[in-house]
Amino acid sequence: MVKSANVVAAIIKKNNQYLIVQRNKNKHLGLKWEFPGGKLYENESFEEALKREIQEELNITINIHEKIAEEKYQDEKIDIILHYYLCSQKNGTIKLNEHENLAWVEKKDFEKYDFAEGDGNILSSLYFFGYIYVALVHPVFIFHVKFSLAILNFVFNQHAWKACRVA
Repeated sequence: MVKSANVVAAIIKKNNQYLIVQRNKNKHLGLKWEFPGGKLYENESFEEALKREIQEELNITINIHEKIAEEKYQDEKIDIILHYYLCSQKNGTIKLNEHENLAWVEKKDFEKYDFAEGDGNILSSLYFFGYIYVALVHPVFIFHVKFSLAILNFVFNQHAWKACRVA
C-alpha cells in the first residue's frame, strides 16, 4: 500500500475574505478551485513547506497563525493528507505562477465555486470557524472572553460555562 503524501494548504484571510485559486487546467482536478499550497519535501516541516509553496505559487510571503484542520483525501490518482493553516499575507504582490485564476471570496460565497473534492470538509468547517464570544458564568462574577474555536470543545465540556452569543 502506498503511503499518503502530506500536503499543506494556506487559508489566507483578509478583511473577511479568503484567497482561493483555480488549479492549472493541465493538472489533476484541472480548473477546480482550492486553497493554495502543495506537497512537502523530505525533511521539511509543514510550516516551511507552506511558506515555500506560497512563495513559489503566488510570489508572496505569509504569516502562519495556526493549524485549523487535517483531512484525508483519496481518489483514483492521489492519496493525500491535507494540513490546513490559517494565514495572512505578509508582503509582496500576488502573481500567479501555477494557477489559472484567483479570487478573494467571502465564506458565504464558497458555494459559487467548483472546489476540488478534497476541500469539501474544510469549506464546511470555515462556515463555523472564527471567533465566538462565550460568557464565563460563575457565582461571583460574569464576564466575556473571546475564544477561538480550537478552545471551544474544551469550553463546552466545562459545566460552569455557557455560550451566550455568536459574533
